[in-house]
Amino acid sequence: MTLALPRPLWQRYVAVLVYLLIAMVLIQIAGILLFTAVGKGQLASENTMNFRMVIYSMVIQMMGFLLPAPLLLRFTRAQNYTFSPARAADILLACGLIFASLIFFNILYGLLGVEPKQLAFIDQNEIQQHKSAFVAVTVILAPGYEEWVFRGLLFGVLVTGTEKIRHVIFAALFCMVLFTAIHYEGAHSLTALPPILAIAAIFQFVTWRSGSLWPAVCAHALQNLIYAVAMFARYAVENTK
Repeated sequence: MTLALPRPLWQRYVAVLVYLLIAMVLIQIAGILLFTAVGKGQLASENTMNFRMVIYSMVIQMMGFLLPAPLLLRFTRAQNYTFSPARAADILLACGLIFASLIFFNILYGLLGVEPKQLAFIDQNEIQQHKSAFVAVTVILAPGYEEWVFRGLLFGVLVTGTEKIRHVIFAALFCMVLFTAIHYEGAHSLTALPPILAIAAIFQFVTWRSGSLWPAVCAHALQNLIYAVAMFARYAVENTK
C-alpha cells in the first residue's frame, strides 16, 4: 500500500493557521461557558485570578489545542514528532543549553537593571498556598502538552518530508514566534519574551536533532522548575522584610 504524500508546504502553513484559529475559538467559547456557569467573581478579581481559575484555564487551553489536532494531521497527511526514546546525550544537551540560557539572561538583565515579569495575572498568595499543585502544573503538565503542540504537532507538520534546511529553519522560526506569542500577558511581560524566544529556539533545535520530544520536554520542565523555585524564594524574602 502506497502512503499518501504530505500536502504542499504552503497548504500546510495555511492549515496550521486555520488550526490555530479553530483552537482559539474553542478556547474562547469554553472560557465564556466557564465564566457563565461558575461566575467570574468566584474565579478572578479585577487584576488577578485564583489558582482554581489557573487550572481551569490550563485544561481549557489543552482541550482547545488538542481536539482539532487529528484534523490537522489528517488534512496535511503529515507526521508529528512523538515521545519516542531519546538518547541521554540529547536530553543532557537540551538541559545544559537551557541552563546556559538562564544564566546568560540573568547576567544580561542584571546589568541592564531589568526584571522580567510573568504570571503577574495570578494571585501570588494563591500560588504559595498551592505550591505542590503549581509545581505539578508548570513542571509536568505544561511542558508535556506545550511541547507536543508546538514542537511535536506544528513543527512536525511543517518539516515532514522536507530536505531543505531553509525550510526547517523557517518552520522553526514560525513555531518559535507562535510559542512566544502565547506567553504574552500584556505590557508587563514584554521583558520576559526574549528569554522565552531563546528557549523556544533551543526546544526546536533539540527536537529536530533528536527526532524526539523528550529532550525538549525535560529541558522545558527544568526551566519551569527553576522559575518556580526562584518565585518561591523571592516571595519568601519579600515577606520577611
